[in-house]
Order: sequence, then structure tokens, then C-alpha cells
Amino acid sequence: MVCFTFIVLFGLGQIAPPSTYQGQTIEDLPAVAEADIDLGLWALVIAKQVQPELDVTRYLRVLDETAAAVVRGLPAGDDDMAKLMIAQMVIYQPGWWNEQRVYRYDQSDPLGDKGDNRLLSTYIDTRLGNCVSMPTFYMAVLQRVDPGLELYGVELPHHLFFRMRNRQTGAWVNMEATNGTTARDVWLARQTGVSEAQIKSGFYMKNLTKKQYLAVLMRDLEGRAVAAGDWSEALRLNALIERVDPDAVWVRVNRAAILHLQVEAMVKAAEASGRPLTAEQTALAREKSARGEQLFAWARQRGWSPPAPDERRKYLERLSQTPE
Repeated sequence: MVCFTFIVLFGLGQIAPPSTYQGQTIEDLPAVAEADIDLGLWALVIAKQVQPELDVTRYLRVLDETAAAVVRGLPAGDDDMAKLMIAQMVIYQPGWWNEQRVYRYDQSDPLGDKGDNRLLSTYIDTRLGNCVSMPTFYMAVLQRVDPGLELYGVELPHHLFFRMRNRQTGAWVNMEATNGTTARDVWLARQTGVSEAQIKSGFYMKNLTKKQYLAVLMRDLEGRAVAAGDWSEALRLNALIERVDPDAVWVRVNRAAILHLQVEAMVKAAEASGRPLTAEQTALAREKSARGEQLFAWARQRGWSPPAPDERRKYLERLSQTPE
């Protein structure tokens, strides 16, 4: 059993969730209560699944130091927008607070497709990020500044950003972490090509809890298993992600895709061997295909639709036309 300790961060009077690394693994995440989620800690636990030698404590220290720099710059009084914008300065503007090394968007890999670029640890090391690592870092810092801030990750096609509810005014603020500016819903929707139907269904643009956001980060682990053709590991991770976020429609979509890819791999292996599938293999392939189609149908009823073949290309084109 993993033991946790509670701490009060930076004298702001808010009880923070457990933020000490004591050997937690992704398998521990489903049992952790939402109130006990430290986003930075668990994002690094996910990274450690890819980078086993990762010194989680060292990276947590960077988050703590960054948050401390934000707190030092805060004006008197309790002002959520001040916290958001001072954090923006500390992260994106050069100064003593970041040793003149700002965190910035990696235009050469905007979706974090290369290597370990989606991991929080890589962003901290290189200070080059993407729409996965950048909002993760920003929210992790803000949670340390004030654990009571109302922060929510938000997913769009090929993109993540985050929202904050200003507790003083009740207004919602979208933060586009790839450039450190606020953005309206309509601009974000236009930029990513999300449809009104997808927004209305809640498939995209809804506020994600911290556990739901971490489930999205875990998708990278699942994708690595798929890329390696390790179907049993991909399905194991898919089941684990479902335990972290039981309501996620995309988890079932991914499971359906994995099942279909598994069948394709079986057929290709049979063709390569010059021998047809056995009766047992054929029955198994049909069972997996049918299950996959059932999952796709279930997801369609809840607002999912297959992405257009050129959706990713068009999104990247829009990104390339947007000023940094």
C-alpha cells in the first residue's frame, strides 16, 4: 500500500493533494480519489512508465520551484486571474524566474509525435512542448500555486487546452497553453475543426476532471503498445484507462480499433506464412471484428464519428498558418 502525506503549499492556506513520489505506478491511479490527484505527480508517474529511470522527485522539484516563483510575484489579495497571468509570465517570459530559458511551442513537432515529446518530463528537460505537455505543465504549476483553483483540461480533435473558473467573478477563461494566451471557444473550435454536434454531445469541449485528463495522457502509453504490435498490452492499458475514466467514449473507440488491428495482424501473418487461418483463428477473428463493430456502434450513439481521412492534415495546415 502506498502511503501519502498532505502538505500546505506556499502558505496560501489551501490543503494540497498528496504530491510526494513514493513509488506510485499507473496501476494505482484508478483507486485515487479525484480530490487527491496532484496532476504533476501523476503526469510524471505516467512518464516513468515510458522512462523507467526517471527521477520523479527531481521533476516535482522543478514544478515546486516554478510555482514558488509565481507566488513571489503575486499581488496582495486573492485574485485568480493574477495567478493565471503571473504563471504565464514565469513560464513564457524570460527572466530570473526561469534563468532566461522560456518554455515554448515546438513548431517542428506540434502534436508531440516524435519520441517522448508528449511527456511532461521531456517538456521540462527541453522546454519545447506541444498541446499535450504544455497545458499539463501549466496546470501542474497552478495547482501548486493554489490547490483551490478550478482548473479543467479540455480536449478537441488533436488538441488539449485548459479552462479556469475565476472564483471572484464566476467567469470562465480558456488558456491556450501552446502560446500562453487566452482564447474564445469559437476560435478554438474553428482552429481544430470540431463540429457543433461533437460539442453538443460532450465528446469534445467539455471540462475534464483531473483523472479524466490523466486518462487522456495515458492514451500515449496505449498508442505505444499498438505501434509495437503488442495487442495484449494495448488491451490491458485500455482496460486500465477505462478504470481511470469509466465514462470516456474514446476508450471504447480505441478498444474497437485495437481489436480490428489485431485481426488485420492475424490475417497478414497467415498470408505471410502461406497458410490460411485455421478454423479456430477464423472464429476468433470474426468474434473480435464483431465486438469492434459493436463498440463503434455504441460510440456513434454517444456522439462519436470517424475522423475524416484528411482531418489531421487540415489541422496541421491551420496550425502552420497561425502566428506563433
